[in-house]
Amino acid sequence: MSNKFLDLAVLLQSYNEALASRQIADSDEDLERLAELLEYMAAADSQDNTVFPFPYNRLKYLSKSSVYVTGFGFTRDFTPQEYRVLAGLQRLGVNLNVGVQADAYPTTPQAIEAGPEAFLIGRRTLAHLKQRFPESETRKIEPELSRLQAAIAALTADTSSQSPANQTEAPENYGLSFIQLPGKEAEVDYVAGEIRRLTQTAGYRFKDIAIALCDSHTQLPLLRTAARRYDLALFFDETRSLAGTSLLRYLLGLLDLPLRNWARDPVMTVLRSGLTPLTPTTIDLLENDLLARGLFRRDRLFSKRVLAEPQSDDPAAQRIHHAVTTVFEPIRTFTEKLHKAGTTAECCNLIRSFFNEQGIAARIENEAEQLRACGEDDAALLLVSAHSVLGNVLEQLETITGNLPISLTDLRDTLRSGLSNANVTLIPSALDQVVVGDWRRVSQLSCQVVFVLGACQDMFPSKGSPEGLLKDLDRQFLSNQLSVSLPSIARDHVFADTAYLHQLLTRPKHLLYIGTSGGEPAEIVQQLKAAFPGNVIIEADGAVDFSDPRLNSRAAAWHSLLRLTGLNQNLTPSTAAAWRALARRLSVCTGNGNFNPLDQSLLPSGVDFGSGALLAFASAGYATPATPSGAAAAGGEISAEILTGIYSDTPALSVSQLEKYAACPFSHFAAYILKLRERSEYAPQHTDTGRILHGVAELALTDLTARLTTAGNDPEAVKAALAEFCAQDVTQLTKSLMVEVIERESMEALNDAGIKADVGRRLQLISADSLQAIMGQLQPEGFLPQEVEWKFGPNQPDKFALELADGQELQLRGVVDRVDVRHQNEQAEFKVIDYKSGDVKVNFETLYYGLALQLPAYLAAYVASHPGIKPAEAAYFHFDRPMLKDSGALLEPAALEKKLANAFKLRGLVLDPVVLQLLLEHTCEKLAGFARTLFAGCFSVAPVRVRSAKPACAYCKFSAVCGFNRRDFIDLRTLSQISGADGESGKKALSCILLNKAAANDQVSNESGSTSTEGSNNDGTTDTNT
Repeated sequence: MSNKFLDLAVLLQSYNEALASRQIADSDEDLERLAELLEYMAAADSQDNTVFPFPYNRLKYLSKSSVYVTGFGFTRDFTPQEYRVLAGLQRLGVNLNVGVQADAYPTTPQAIEAGPEAFLIGRRTLAHLKQRFPESETRKIEPELSRLQAAIAALTADTSSQSPANQTEAPENYGLSFIQLPGKEAEVDYVAGEIRRLTQTAGYRFKDIAIALCDSHTQLPLLRTAARRYDLALFFDETRSLAGTSLLRYLLGLLDLPLRNWARDPVMTVLRSGLTPLTPTTIDLLENDLLARGLFRRDRLFSKRVLAEPQSDDPAAQRIHHAVTTVFEPIRTFTEKLHKAGTTAECCNLIRSFFNEQGIAARIENEAEQLRACGEDDAALLLVSAHSVLGNVLEQLETITGNLPISLTDLRDTLRSGLSNANVTLIPSALDQVVVGDWRRVSQLSCQVVFVLGACQDMFPSKGSPEGLLKDLDRQFLSNQLSVSLPSIARDHVFADTAYLHQLLTRPKHLLYIGTSGGEPAEIVQQLKAAFPGNVIIEADGAVDFSDPRLNSRAAAWHSLLRLTGLNQNLTPSTAAAWRALARRLSVCTGNGNFNPLDQSLLPSGVDFGSGALLAFASAGYATPATPSGAAAAGGEISAEILTGIYSDTPALSVSQLEKYAACPFSHFAAYILKLRERSEYAPQHTDTGRILHGVAELALTDLTARLTTAGNDPEAVKAALAEFCAQDVTQLTKSLMVEVIERESMEALNDAGIKADVGRRLQLISADSLQAIMGQLQPEGFLPQEVEWKFGPNQPDKFALELADGQELQLRGVVDRVDVRHQNEQAEFKVIDYKSGDVKVNFETLYYGLALQLPAYLAAYVASHPGIKPAEAAYFHFDRPMLKDSGALLEPAALEKKLANAFKLRGLVLDPVVLQLLLEHTCEKLAGFARTLFAGCFSVAPVRVRSAKPACAYCKFSAVCGFNRRDFIDLRTLSQISGADGESGKKALSCILLNKAAANDQVSNESGSTSTEGSNNDGTTDTNT
């Protein structure tokens, strides 16, 4: 403990020396200096003909004045400094009046501790005042209490006494209500609705009502939302921090720009502060423009290309140029001057000058007016206060360290600390407002109605505040050593809270509402419930209550009507009529959506509306909502007319589009009909990686196909051409091909020095290793590249069409990365190879269910265009740079090459030719089936999955749009696993199913009068939803 005191003494000594060296006084010593001044004046005034020098002569009037001191003796006693001030005022001849909250004047030390705890601190203070001022007069002031105040005061002041409600008469309602609803949000909504009811029908004004919060952290956001919904005028009585004001964000953003090389965060912080001349819409578009062109960096933002006059047909370039010249260029000049400034005073003057040049004061006033127009009066006052506080902080910074040098980082940190820790207290911006605040602050108000929210255990009252550097034991030790009375924070906190509780609960004159939703009621609440059995308890019983004050919000009223429809419960004629009248009032409600409770004259009588609110709507003349024109009745469907307008009479789709539709119809709808896109960003994306790798392979193998074409059918020439191609330096070849691909695909981002050193280098290494593996897989007598980037579709020489219902034709389109051909025994056969930058493997379940359509569809498309060539195989090639596991043994180069070749091995179907042909037919059936469902307008949110593969939802970008529950994908429709008769592997199972399906189809076609069971897949499987 002695070490703690020693450390504290050293810190205080250093602090005092630092203040003295700068000729600055500590504000904590203000009372001490005031006491010394009053004692000096009192001593001088006792001498005859004393003339006080300036400025003390200006305080001469105090000797003939009356001073009233209130607020003490409630939660704490006077400090020694404050007692000195009181004594100095008395000696000066001031008519001193001190108010203390106490139940009685204690004549003995035992009487101080004997009374109610709510007045313990007041009795102590009163006794100490009498000791220091024995000649003083004590006068007790009895407050005028209402029935509610008197009843609660009798309980809270002395919990052992009997409340009036515990007498033999029938329980009486004193205006006390308890709210016990399912959660805090429901409690806040109820209170907001009740306030509307009180102000509309009970004659109260907003200023007569106060809301005491026991958990401000969670309740304040809910109240702000409810205030807008119920059109309440609220004033939040709290100490406000300047940390979130737009001015602080603007200033810190300015200083962060040069420190973070004009990165996106500080740039957008400055723009979105609202203190620039740009409009919010322009800023939104500008952010997209800067992201797409990668200009979030100083050298890029102020490059010659950006500063040059933009083309008239490029609105994005025009927006960027306007922002740079009008906003960013002055900021760059300002920050460069700041960086060169020598002292703190120069920096402060530069900030003032820049703010004056930019008209920040006028912009703050304009921003404040916009906030007031939106009903955010408190935020407007806080913004204006922040501007005033900034001026004070700059002045203090100049005074303390004006001649000292300061770095830009230190200047930013100092201003951030000074402004973030500056708190302001606002006054109500209007006379008629509901005061909202912490329950201790509200206890000081005089009002007629009080709502106490969140009066649960551990929150009402809350746990004690931190004790600080010196704990209670330290204070007690120091008190004993110095023979000085020091307060105990932990002990006094309990007595202070008791006093606050008494004052809060006795504040309302007419009505007191106590909410305990979402927790166990506090002890004092339980005592009140037991002492006042005539109170009103507001609980949720699950039934729709027409008298619920929450119906004072239009949104809540509509919700209740819809909920009533869902319950489909029987309504009495009068209740149904009331709901019908509510519907009528809602239908004509205008303005902000709030309205007075139902006028009884509007309620028709003697009409039975049967069960359900929809019947009531119909009886009132309001039809249920009709289906919009052009839309189908079922959810997630679009009419054929709309789809025809989108796809035309002869639709064309890619294989990947139908594959996406098979995984989830809505995903196809969002991607290809709504055309939802993530905004473009200047950075290499995963798709860019694929384009680079595909491009390198395409250019290299295009060169090989040209060589092979020149070689013709001569085996030796083919062998020589292949050997010459594979003998190239792969590293140099890859570098040159990447340059060509980047230029062709307009991917200049990869030429950036930083990106090139990171992503560019990685792509080059992957391309080189993959190209080396491709070369190793080519054999003169085997499959050799015949087509690279082979295209088929409506506008291509090669076409692939499927016939749908009613003679409609679907044109499929696609691009096959590579088609290899082999001539053997006078028979040509081919295989298609699809390049993948991701780790994709053949999954026979997804092949069967149509979730992986590309490989077999590409085979079918090539067969349709080249009927003389036989399909042999389809495979994936994975671009990679594999890392081999270290087995601990040194491997020969040949063994290493074998392992690497194995890592790049093609991942093919490897099916029997007959089964492969059946798979092509099965895939075409799937393509046609998906297309028919698509053109029927079905785009519901219905993703599917197979257990052996990740679902499409795992990679979908539209989850925020569809709202599907992705948690563990528990709601996905899971397709049944395919299995063979003897439980073979996936490939054998697929072969068995396709062969069985073909045999069943042959049998059906051969049997006359045969019928098929509706819903059967003819393959021994069914789709199940698990």
